[in-house]
Amino acid sequence: MKAPLFPFLGRHDRNVSATVAAEWFAGVKAPARRLVWFEQSAHELMAEEPGRVLLSLVRDVRPIAERAGDVAPASSR
Repeated sequence: MKAPLFPFLGRHDRNVSATVAAEWFAGVKAPARRLVWFEQSAHELMAEEPGRVLLSLVRDVRPIAERAGDVAPASSR
């Protein structure tokens, strides 16, 4: 894979097996990657832990987007 990969997964998700997801992720090669677990969530991360989703996007994903030049200029924010 030539794109960064940041899967956000709820530890209590019944739709996506945590074990299978972790095994799959272990075999993925990407220039930047991080599996982000949401320990208090199931399948609806953004509803269950909205603050942590935002924090993870800002802390983990935004720096990658900035380095790639994929962030809106300061004047349009």
